[in-house]
Amino acid sequence: MHAIYNEIKFTDSIFNPSEKYILRYGDVKKELEKAETLSDKNIQNEIQLLRDEQNLLPGTVPSLKKVIIDFMKLQEKK
Repeated sequence: MHAIYNEIKFTDSIFNPSEKYILRYGDVKKELEKAETLSDKNIQNEIQLLRDEQNLLPGTVPSLKKVIIDFMKLQEKK
């Protein structure tokens, strides 16, 4: 249930979170604590917005570990 949230929480990258990002992160965390499943479209949308915002924040640099994992996932899909 919390896999997506944990993926964001433990993202292996470096970035400078904005105030907006921190507030959204807190809101998503609260919603996940109340939800029983991630099937709620609102939660899924908020998580995606959080991911999108993270990618735009200054200093976002994926680690080598993340690059390798992403590559492996892409290869599995092929």
